[in-house]
Amino acid sequence: MPAKSDGKYIFSYLEVHSENEGSLPYGLTFKDSLDDLEKKLGKNIKDNKVALPEKRTITFFHDSLLIIVFMNVKDEIFIIKFMTPTIYNEKNLGVKI
Repeated sequence: MPAKSDGKYIFSYLEVHSENEGSLPYGLTFKDSLDDLEKKLGKNIKDNKVALPEKRTITFFHDSLLIIVFMNVKDEIFIIKFMTPTIYNEKNLGVKI
């Protein structure tokens, strides 16, 4: 995975909750629809809508990061998680790290 900046590796993930009022990477907002997300991040690589009845998680692979979006039953975003992919993700999601 290409380095995002100079220096040492300092995090494996960043989790942002909907109460956050600051700006988010890639122009994301908590008001985004699934169509908005796909325009900004590309096609999702996994959608757990059926597996989780109370919530939906949608996973994107964008800019060498996994971006996992947590939505409620109304498809409103309440968490966005930015993750460095692992060997597990490479094997199970087919992403290249």
